[in-house]
Amino acid sequence: MYTLLSYGPALFNIAIAVYLFFFRPPNRTLRLFGYFVLALAVWQVQDALFLSAATLEEANRLDNLLCIGWIATAPLGFHFACRYAGLRIADHRFFVPAVYLPFAIGYRVYISGHQTLYRYSATWGWVTAPETGLVDALLRTAVSIVTLAAVVVIVRYAYQVRHDRERKLQAFFVALGILLPALGGLLFQVLLPIVLRQEEIPVTARMLTLFSLAVLVSLRRYRLFDIAESVNVEELLQHLTSIVLVAAPDGRLLYGNPYAQERLPWIARRMGCPLPEELLPDADAAQRFRATVLAPAAAGESVRHVPVRLQPPAGGPAIDVLLTADPILYHGRPQGILLVASDVTEQVQLLEELQKSKERYDLVSRVTNDMVWDWDLRTGSIYRNREGWRRLFHDVPESAASDLNAWKQRLHPDDHWTLYYMEEQRAKGFPDDFIELEFRVLRDDGSVVHLLDRGYVLRDAAGTAVRIIGAAQDITARKETERLLQEAEQRRHQELTDAMVEGQENERRLIGAELHDNVNQILTSAALYLNLARSADGPAAGFLDRSAAIIRKAMQEVRKLSHTLIPPSLSGETLEEALRHLLDAAEQAGAFRVQLSFRDLNEAELPQKLKLTVYRIVQEQLNNIVHHARARQVRVFLGRTEEGVLLRVQDDGVGFDPARHSTGVGLKNIGTRALLHHGSVRIDASPGGGCRLEVRFPLSVLEAAG
Repeated sequence: MYTLLSYGPALFNIAIAVYLFFFRPPNRTLRLFGYFVLALAVWQVQDALFLSAATLEEANRLDNLLCIGWIATAPLGFHFACRYAGLRIADHRFFVPAVYLPFAIGYRVYISGHQTLYRYSATWGWVTAPETGLVDALLRTAVSIVTLAAVVVIVRYAYQVRHDRERKLQAFFVALGILLPALGGLLFQVLLPIVLRQEEIPVTARMLTLFSLAVLVSLRRYRLFDIAESVNVEELLQHLTSIVLVAAPDGRLLYGNPYAQERLPWIARRMGCPLPEELLPDADAAQRFRATVLAPAAAGESVRHVPVRLQPPAGGPAIDVLLTADPILYHGRPQGILLVASDVTEQVQLLEELQKSKERYDLVSRVTNDMVWDWDLRTGSIYRNREGWRRLFHDVPESAASDLNAWKQRLHPDDHWTLYYMEEQRAKGFPDDFIELEFRVLRDDGSVVHLLDRGYVLRDAAGTAVRIIGAAQDITARKETERLLQEAEQRRHQELTDAMVEGQENERRLIGAELHDNVNQILTSAALYLNLARSADGPAAGFLDRSAAIIRKAMQEVRKLSHTLIPPSLSGETLEEALRHLLDAAEQAGAFRVQLSFRDLNEAELPQKLKLTVYRIVQEQLNNIVHHARARQVRVFLGRTEEGVLLRVQDDGVGFDPARHSTGVGLKNIGTRALLHHGSVRIDASPGGGCRLEVRFPLSVLEAAG
């Protein structure tokens, strides 16, 4: 009966292990404690079997088979204590080899040929004799020392807990549960056989059941383990591209998944420490983070989608995250805080760039008075900057800027073709990269705005049009200016036509008057002499001679009149020769003396029409001088200047007042002929001071000839 009862502690610990592995949320600390309980159960089974072993050889075989139990309890217990106390050394990559490797070597040496000296006790079965070997003594001492070290770790942790009374009680309870078996084992199974040379009392394994019981009670009563130490966290989250942090209710950082440690390398050095305030840009941001994230989550509330900017303590680029905080509950009570943050740094940067682009659009619009727009061909959405929209439509709500129907309503009825044109281009995939349209829109007051709209097509890597960015420029003022210029041009054209017609009529009147008053009278005189010759009774030779002389004079007058009508180019003369003949004829008539000057002028540079215009202007001004000036001397100058070609005709006649006589037919003809070649006319005259006419032609007339 006693032998069967000796298996009770082992069965109890096996039950605890089953509960831990199959009925508790898995985590690393629980797994370590479960392994410790299993090792303890193996040790207790060995003690129970020693009660029934018949011979020393059987006891040695059982010892070689089951000694792994009591040897493994020491490193497993110490590892559990370090994990439970949250020591960062437990996460070091050399920690596990440093703790387990010495005991593994000791175990190997222990079972390879070494035999512990046992004696049979009627009460305890086979027990270690005082004369046991060195290996057995060293292993027992090492197990006791490492177990006591685990006690020290847990007690130290209990003293460090300041503001969590339950966790402090829990730590002391667990420390007491392992302290008593550790002291008992040191006394009864190390000091008695090795130092005092007495038989051991194998009660350590049974006493360690107190430790198992203490941990189990703490697990149920004091929430022993942090959910943040879940064994599957690493396995589930190691490939998750989100930052996952677990913090204690008091703000201590307990866990960071691999991605968090990659994006925030300083996390590994902050485990077990409060979340540093320097992670946030300033004290106000840290206060807001505690008030809006940590405090509600610690109180059992979930916090969703909080934008937070993290600033690494050692400097470097800031990280923008979208944070979600959830309480970790156990039996309805918050045990920790789960922080899940999505790294949205790139998205925030893109949004900032988009905002800057939008601001640039608005600034460009303010500077250029253009309405900048952006048409996303994939979504169909259209953005028009608010400054440009308000400038065009004044009090129209900005929300209408992206409304296609509102745009259609404001488009001039005669310009709806632009909509059909754009839809046609969209169906064709916008074959051209640049689009330019002119159309009109209507304001609420009925006024018409003319727009010049230019757009540039953006394409993706495949060449598909995805966006069009453009600017609509208000060209209403330009259109009005063009209309006024067109009307002015039409008026000028009409004035030129009227002046030319009037000039032609005046020229016809002069020719008619010349034929009637001069040539006709001469021919009439010739006819009278011929009649006298025909009716004379005597010789008529004198009358005939007089008739012939008169007819010759008529022929000269006709020739002179024809010369004034024939252009220089048709008479085979150069411009200079034609002007000299024109001036010589006036001088020979005894009207006045003339002087012609040419300077720096190559006639080959002058267009033929310009030569004719110069000739006609000189001819017209000489006619004005003959009929009105009563001049004694006339000087004509034609030369090349830096600005173009200058023609000057100056006389010393009676002069006139330009303000009263500027609309004469002769002067109007001169101005009309000058305008045909983009020339300008200037008249300097005064009563009694003669007249100086200057006509200037620009260099462009010479370049056109070249």
